[in-house]
Amino acid sequence: MSLTLVLNAGSSTLKYQVFKGETSLLRGTFEKPSDYELNYGFHFNAFEDVKAALSQEKINFDDFDYVGYRIVHGGEKFPRSVEINEGFVNEISELDSLAPLHIPPVIEVLKASWHTFPNAIRIAVFDTAFHSTLDEATYTYPLPRSVREKYGIRKYGFHGMSHQYVAEIAAKELHKDPKHLNIITCHLGAGSSITAIKNGESVDTSMGFTPLAGLMMATRCGDIDPGILLHLLRDDFEVDELDYVLNQESGLKAIAGTGDMREIVKNASTSQNARLAREMYIKRVIHYIGAYLALVPNIEAIVFTGGIGENDHSLRSEIETRLQHLGVGTTIKILVIPTNEELAIARECHKIGKR
Repeated sequence: MSLTLVLNAGSSTLKYQVFKGETSLLRGTFEKPSDYELNYGFHFNAFEDVKAALSQEKINFDDFDYVGYRIVHGGEKFPRSVEINEGFVNEISELDSLAPLHIPPVIEVLKASWHTFPNAIRIAVFDTAFHSTLDEATYTYPLPRSVREKYGIRKYGFHGMSHQYVAEIAAKELHKDPKHLNIITCHLGAGSSITAIKNGESVDTSMGFTPLAGLMMATRCGDIDPGILLHLLRDDFEVDELDYVLNQESGLKAIAGTGDMREIVKNASTSQNARLAREMYIKRVIHYIGAYLALVPNIEAIVFTGGIGENDHSLRSEIETRLQHLGVGTTIKILVIPTNEELAIARECHKIGKR
């Protein structure tokens, strides 16, 4: 039996899915408990749980032709999906500082799973790959060339597999050739990003050099004045401390005390901070959608996906209401499309395998 296993390691989760062709046979998610230490161990143990789930379903490890890994950041070295060799872990480790919440977990899973599937081709699929179509004026930061080239600084963009997948589904729902598709895709969850898609390709996206940029997120700050960072570093902040604050203690959590939008909605009737956090989040989503409506002519739809995007009807309704004057909800349709990053990764594995 020819199977594909997809391992999608997030900062606090490990999702997995087993495919036969494009048919899902088994799927699951293991989530880090809130009191779990941030150090090494969770993703290793979660992979052991994946193995146990496969064994319980009597799925033979020898039957896997492919194992696909979602990797958040490919840097300049990995603009597209690649087959993984034994030196890959060292190469991807060099990108740790670009995605500190995501690279260590996938390394943990890579190491844990390396000898488990003896017949499988291992494929790395990068979230940055879909955004490799950004033009130079979009991906270039206005910093000295010497600095950009030495440190590989440019806009990369993230959530690429999700944006790509929902764009493909949107094309079908709109009865459009994907090559002529003009839409805005909003992946709204613990991590959030918005992408402008013109003629089926990413032409701009809210995340940047790292997944820290763009929208306000569950615990990430999103766009802020870089002068704030200089100010804090000149005062008494250490780099690692500031990194932790920006990635783990900011965003919705910093304002409402929780990064979970469901809790924020629940508390909104009694908490001014919860109401403020939600309003800040909505305004930032509207800011990017408005910018991309100006950037791409003839937008046909705005697509919402991700945990918040798919499930928070009142948030979508509020955004639609505030953008009515731009045709949103009338000439520009609102679509809700559940993402399936694992299926998109499985498709990439099959493409690589056929080369």
